[in-house]
Amino acid sequence: MRVNKFFGFTLILLLVTALLQVPGNSFEGELIGQILKTNRDCFVTEEGTGNWIKAVNGINIRSGSKLKTGDKSTMIIKLKRNLIKLGPMTEIELSDFTSEEASGGSGWERDKTSTIIGLVMGKVYGSVKNLTDGSVFEIRTDISTAGVRGTVFSIERMGENSFSTTVVLWGVVSFSSIDPKTGNPIGNSVDVGRKEFSTIESGNPAFPANKAPNKLIRALSTANNDMTRALEALSSGDPRKKGGSSGHNR
Repeated sequence: MRVNKFFGFTLILLLVTALLQVPGNSFEGELIGQILKTNRDCFVTEEGTGNWIKAVNGINIRSGSKLKTGDKSTMIIKLKRNLIKLGPMTEIELSDFTSEEASGGSGWERDKTSTIIGLVMGKVYGSVKNLTDGSVFEIRTDISTAGVRGTVFSIERMGENSFSTTVVLWGVVSFSSIDPKTGNPIGNSVDVGRKEFSTIESGNPAFPANKAPNKLIRALSTANNDMTRALEALSSGDPRKKGGSSGHNR
C-alpha cells in the first residue's frame, strides 16, 4: 500500500516538473526584439508577469512586454528590422504584433507585419524600414495615432497639458487625433513629411504639418545616430555591448 502511494506521489511530482519545464514561448507572446542599449534606470516587465525588473543589454523582448525609463535614462530596442529609442521618463507597451512568414525567409524577416506600440507617456524615437504592402507600424497614445512607413521620426506624449507631437527627419508619418474617451477619430489625418512636425491638443484635430524647429531636428538626428551605432555594435560583436540578460525572455 505504501509502495503504491510512493509511486503515485512520484508520478504527480514528475508531471508537475514536466509542466514547469514547458518552454516560455509556448504560452508567451512572439519573440519580436532585443534590448540593445540601456542607460541608467531602465525596466522591463518580467516574462509571464506584470512585475518590473531591471533591463540590461541583451534581454529578448516578446509581444506584450512593457518597458520604461527613469529620469535622465534612455533605452534602445531592436524590433525585428526596426529600431526605437525611449527618452527619459517614458513608458511603452508592445501591445500587438502579428506577422506572416516570408517564403523562404528567416524568422526575423516577414512578408507582412503589424506592430502596435502603446505610448503611455514620454518620448519615442524610431527608425522604421520600408514596409511591405499590407504591413502596419503604429505608435498610439490616448489622444493620437502615428502611422509610420519607412521613416525616421519621434513622437511625444506630454502629460498634464495633453499634447502629442510628432517630428519627421525623413519619410512620412500619418498623424491622427483620437477622442481619449471614445477612441473615435477627430478630424482628418495629417501627413507629416521630411523635417516637419505636427501637434495634437486633446480633443482637437491635428495641426497642419509645418517646418520643424532646428532644435527638434537635431535631437531626432542625434537619436537616429545613437540607434544606428547600437545596431552596428550588435552586428560587430562589440564587447562593450554585451550585458547580462537576467534569464529573462530566453
